[in-house]
Amino acid sequence: MFAEGRPRAGRNLAVQMSDGFIKRGMRERARRMLGGLPRLEAELGMTDAARELLLGLPPVDGSIDIDMPVAFAESGETARAEAILREDLQKFPEDTLWQYFNRPQIQAAISLSRNKPAEAVEALRRGLPYDMRSFELPAMRGRAYLADKQYARAEAEFRKIVNHPTVDPLSEDLPLAHLGLARALAFEGNVAGSREEYLRFFDLWKDAEPDVPTLGLAKAEYAQLQRVGL
Repeated sequence: MFAEGRPRAGRNLAVQMSDGFIKRGMRERARRMLGGLPRLEAELGMTDAARELLLGLPPVDGSIDIDMPVAFAESGETARAEAILREDLQKFPEDTLWQYFNRPQIQAAISLSRNKPAEAVEALRRGLPYDMRSFELPAMRGRAYLADKQYARAEAEFRKIVNHPTVDPLSEDLPLAHLGLARALAFEGNVAGSREEYLRFFDLWKDAEPDVPTLGLAKAEYAQLQRVGL
């Protein structure tokens, strides 16, 4: 549902499933079910909703999941994200996955929230060997390059995603990569290519909830592009 631009429907379904786990005495699984929601919401521009949910969620016992600290950073709670990062640096000093997949994303999310995209790019460098484990690393690196005005490199990161959709065909990062690619191409002056990618994004989000901030912003950008391209 998040991949279709329907975050509220996605949240409702996750809450229903979480309630079902709680009724069966599976509280830890219920917490994990909800723990990924704030990041999804934050990356669709719903930072207030993400922050509200984050502050009401209990910690997940023994978790090295990165969604919550990344969401803290993306919703403006960078101090909370840094505290988790410091704690996990001490807890998992030799965990390869954490050091090269999780840690770079948390560090980059903090840097992007503080408008330091070059630092985000540098933090994500160590994750390059794990890019195709999922879309998270190239998606975040693409956003960092966009923010750092390195548009050709941003384009290359987003193409990693759109050219390999089977890595995670249900990921929200797939349609968002088309949007990121549209933005990169627009900044590069490729109006026709940008327009094509915007239309692909709109098609993938044809059933999206109309008030999702990312959709509204994309429509405004596309309208501006149409005026420029006349």
